[in-house]
Amino acid sequence: MYDVIVIGAGPAGITASIYAIRKGMKVLAVSKDVGGQTAWSGDIENYTGYQFITGPDLAMKFGEHMKKYGIEFKDGEGVEGLKSESGKI
Repeated sequence: MYDVIVIGAGPAGITASIYAIRKGMKVLAVSKDVGGQTAWSGDIENYTGYQFITGPDLAMKFGEHMKKYGIEFKDGEGVEGLKSESGKI
């Protein structure tokens, strides 16, 4: 059982996962890949903390950050919809 399931592992999804795990929640991140659209970007010149970095390199840094916090991650998994038996999401 998880406290939080984060769908997507782009910059926003990774940030949500890290903040939740730092608050003591059990987190599962689900995404087709780490980095989201960032992983497919060429050169990135406007990401805070980096004067220049490629999309694949930044995605790799995202993955390292997730591993540092021990975030459970199911990659290669897409989400097509949500269904709740209890009525809560």
